[in-house]
Amino acid sequence: MISVNGYHFCKFSHRLPYRDVGTLEVKGDIDDIRVERMEVRNYPDRLPQTKPAAIKLGLPLKSIYQDNFDEGDGDAIKVPRQWRRITMPTRVTLALVRDKSEESEIPLPFYGKLPKGGFTLGRVLKIEGRTKLLPHSFYVNLQSGCDVWPHPTVAFHLNPRFAKQHGGIVGRTTLVRNAWMEGSWGMEDRSDIDTEFRPGKAFSMCIVSTQTSFQIYLNHRFITEFKYRVGPDMIDTVYIQGDIKLWDVMLANELSFEAIKPARKIAFVSTSPSERKYDRRVIG
Repeated sequence: MISVNGYHFCKFSHRLPYRDVGTLEVKGDIDDIRVERMEVRNYPDRLPQTKPAAIKLGLPLKSIYQDNFDEGDGDAIKVPRQWRRITMPTRVTLALVRDKSEESEIPLPFYGKLPKGGFTLGRVLKIEGRTKLLPHSFYVNLQSGCDVWPHPTVAFHLNPRFAKQHGGIVGRTTLVRNAWMEGSWGMEDRSDIDTEFRPGKAFSMCIVSTQTSFQIYLNHRFITEFKYRVGPDMIDTVYIQGDIKLWDVMLANELSFEAIKPARKIAFVSTSPSERKYDRRVIG
């Protein structure tokens, strides 16, 4: 297993007995080479900047709503700078586009530390971000610990996968759900459904801890659930990786959707019907 700057980078399966290795060779355009050999009980050895971020109850990691228009990574649609583009043109409840500056984007891979025993009945983990323009997949793990090795127990693994059809169009989403326990992955739950995970579009996803399952809401609409295989009380880490721009992660202690709706509302601007789906202002 190879880590770079405290993050796991890749792995390479043994082709020869590793005990036979007797020489290390380093070549290329680098200098100030230092080598240290040690035994470890867990991997990777994290640096201060790679420590998990603390997710406190009721407090978002990022809460920056800039007034700048998000160009959408090459999106050709142009609207006045003082307006915002909403997440999905057909849903007036969503206004989740933020500035894509480094100040408002959370780098991936993301590790977040939850309060011990914090993901209890009724708690809501809210994740906001935007799907990349050519997505393959991304995943969210609710797990115990942040090590890559030994493999942590994963109470919930949510993995949206995007199928490419003719002409490069991203089609239906395959939602894979699973858990890692007792040294292996269990049987996958898979659903091929239409969702609002769209290329270049923002989303608000909520994972709710209920009596018997994790329930997943996307843009305030229930899409699927995953029956408990491991109790949620063991969860202390959120791990997010893949083809998204991550904006915010928040743990809420609310059962009402009033607490997990986006904080901003939108209103229609008087335009022609052909333009109306893009011309909406953020108010409030």
